[in-house]
Amino acid sequence: MRTTNALATLGALSILTLAGCQGQSKHTAEFKAQAQERMNGVKAATQWDMAHQQFLSGDLNKALRTVEGSISFHDKVAKSHMLKGRIMLELDRLELAIESLQTATTLDPANAEPQYYLGIIHERLSKPLTALAAYDAASKLDPQNPQYVLAASEMEIQLDRLDEAMARLSVASSTFEHNAGVRQTLGHIAMMKGEMDIAVRHFEEACLLGPDDAGLLEDLSRAQLTVEDYAGAEYSLRRLLHITENKSDVERMLVRCLVALDRPVEARDFLVKRVNSDAGNSDVESWIDLGGVALQIGDRFRLRQAGSRVTSMAPHRADGYMLTAWWHHLEGRTNDAVKVLDRAARVTGQISDVAIMQSLILREAGEDERALLVLTAARSVDPNNEMLSNMMSDIKSQRAVADVPID
Repeated sequence: MRTTNALATLGALSILTLAGCQGQSKHTAEFKAQAQERMNGVKAATQWDMAHQQFLSGDLNKALRTVEGSISFHDKVAKSHMLKGRIMLELDRLELAIESLQTATTLDPANAEPQYYLGIIHERLSKPLTALAAYDAASKLDPQNPQYVLAASEMEIQLDRLDEAMARLSVASSTFEHNAGVRQTLGHIAMMKGEMDIAVRHFEEACLLGPDDAGLLEDLSRAQLTVEDYAGAEYSLRRLLHITENKSDVERMLVRCLVALDRPVEARDFLVKRVNSDAGNSDVESWIDLGGVALQIGDRFRLRQAGSRVTSMAPHRADGYMLTAWWHHLEGRTNDAVKVLDRAARVTGQISDVAIMQSLILREAGEDERALLVLTAARSVDPNNEMLSNMMSDIKSQRAVADVPID
């Protein structure tokens, strides 16, 4: 009996021990799996941080390899696929970028960022409706981000849906009352609709919100010029000159303001300074502007200088010859002026424009008959030119009033 009991007890202990070992083995395996998963998560996060820094520094190929390493450790992290999509976008591998961004959207449907970049890609692929849908989705997922609303509105503008874009931005303007971009885009819409006064108001509001933004000031300046608010445009342009890198266009607009404000001498002095600078010395348009202002104020020295300079820099444009012709005319050499313009017509092929200039000079010299002959010859080449016809009619009517026979 004692032997039997002992064997039974030993068997029971063996069964318990075996069961305990099996339970411990199962627990240990689960623990190891969890630990490995945690380790993979740490490695994936570390790799993502490295890839993000590489992306920001512009090392795209290295960033791509690193983020793919991160995904290999943990492929269910939305931000890893998001980063890969952005890298692919920068590398112009658009189809692969779409694939990564769509994966990010599947893993994190509430994240607006993948939708925004999908919109950028579809816009680049010339799929405006798909791009608009993506931007719209992004703006709905994150209504507090003005970038998404602006992107959707700008796409509607491209689709010529101006009223829809304006409605979207008008709603957003209450949410983003301190956002200059919203006001700027409303200004662009107003300009496209021909509502220039409204456009000026929107650009003024945008400039108050972003006073050091060159793009905003340029938009405001151009709108002010369009509505002929030359004093306001001058103020805006002088501010813009201090902060923009594109000084050439700004200076030309400023000259236009000064001339319109009846300050041509200031315009001339400004242009002289411009053409004497390294940047302006080879700028044909600045020399043409100088010649035009010099002609207006009778500055024959600058007129001759500008005509000579433009002709040498742009011999196949009529502008230089025209300036030189006016100089000859002011010096009392009308025939020389006509000869210069004859050469301009041969070299440039701008027969009608040159003929109009010749007729103006000849009429100012009192030679209406020669002017009429020049215009008639030009119209035989360009019969549909209304200006030629109108100038001929004007000469004929004046000669009829003066009772001069018309050949």
